[in-house]
Amino acid sequence: MEMTIDKQDKPQLSKQAQRWLVKLGKQWLAESQHPELALLRARETYEQRGYSRQWIDHRLRGLSARQELTAAWNRLGAAGEDYRNLTNELFKSAFGMDVESYRRYKGLTDDHDHLRDFMTDLELSLVSLAETTAAVFHRDRPGEGIDKLLADVKDAGAVVAGTIREIEARSGRPVRAGKPLGQPAQAPVVPVKAA
Repeated sequence: MEMTIDKQDKPQLSKQAQRWLVKLGKQWLAESQHPELALLRARETYEQRGYSRQWIDHRLRGLSARQELTAAWNRLGAAGEDYRNLTNELFKSAFGMDVESYRRYKGLTDDHDHLRDFMTDLELSLVSLAETTAAVFHRDRPGEGIDKLLADVKDAGAVVAGTIREIEARSGRPVRAGKPLGQPAQAPVVPVKAA
């Protein structure tokens, strides 16, 4: 199906684009003055996609933990690919697979699908625990450089791996949840893919 736009429609489209840009600019200004508005917008977007309130809370708290961790990595000398390597090591130590393997386990093949958007509440909590623990180790243990960061990340992952074993032993169920492609951890009635 081909869409054609004749000359009469162009001014209308231009006005619509201008209104959209003005709305976007106002939103950006409001969020820069009141950052909590951006969080509320993120919450609303996840709610529209069908995620539970509890899942959304875990996801937003996880963003904070991730920011704290990457800030510590930056302070202690991480650069470029170090962030990817440290994240992969954290996931390997905690969950037994690197990020890409975890994505495949979940059936994610689209590069636009964020792994964390397809994790359960428990998985999100465990990732947050791993990242927070790593940040604490970075802060409380002396040293800097990639070797120190890797050691801390492996230790934080080991803490979470032990937690996973304990949860699985007591619950009788696996913590790592594989999901079919396109199904978020708290599946909405109609899955929505990010544009």
